Amino acid sequence: MIDITRELAEGHPVWPGDSGYVLEQVSSIDEGSSVNVMRLTTTTHLGTHVDAPWHYARTGATLAAVGLDTLVGECLVVDASGAGQVPESVLPVEPLPPRVLLRTGQPERWLDFPDFRPLSTELVTALARRGVRLVGTDAPSVDAIDSKELPAHQACFRGGLVIVEGLELSRVAPGRGCWSSERPGSPPCSRPGPCRRSPCSSPSGWGRRREARSTSGSSRPCWAR
Repeated sequence: MIDITRELAEGHPVWPGDSGYVLEQVSSIDEGSSVNVMRLTTTTHLGTHVDAPWHYARTGATLAAVGLDTLVGECLVVDASGAGQVPESVLPVEPLPPRVLLRTGQPERWLDFPDFRPLSTELVTALARRGVRLVGTDAPSVDAIDSKELPAHQACFRGGLVIVEGLELSRVAPGRGCWSSERPGSPPCSRPGPCRRSPCSSPSGWGRRREARSTSGSSRPCWAR
């Protein structure tokens, strides 16, 4: 299995203008407390996360309403490296599984907020037409950083696709596998939310497995095939 969640640490780049990631200890056994306790302050639009439809659509569902069956099962990783918007032509002609992850070429770690490939509306429309229920990308968003209309997000909403952004796919080879993901416990009004994903083991045995550790209490996604 390969953990495809981005590791979070102090200074992890966030969407411009969002709250930064800060994890601080507020109670210490060494200082006389009975327990060690941490406090986490952050935007929910951070690292590897599910974009709940309410994040970008007034009438969209919150994260709590995203079915867990959408987040577990067969998946396809597609090589979508290149420049400009990711086109429909990156998709294979054979039938697609319910979950498609796009590996656009993002590195394992972001030291600064990255340049990235957004998705074309033609691609999103094709995914929905072909029965896909979840689309994931290693980029921080499915839309361009300066987009105000969010055409790819809106196309996902119209097509009923759940969006996962910020995946760490640098060690994952294109092909089919099995995806397992858990959403964090979420309040009724939660918008995007961090998650843990793990699709990833290939016939040739891709890479090492990283121990999945979550300081926020959410779990990471895993990939196996």
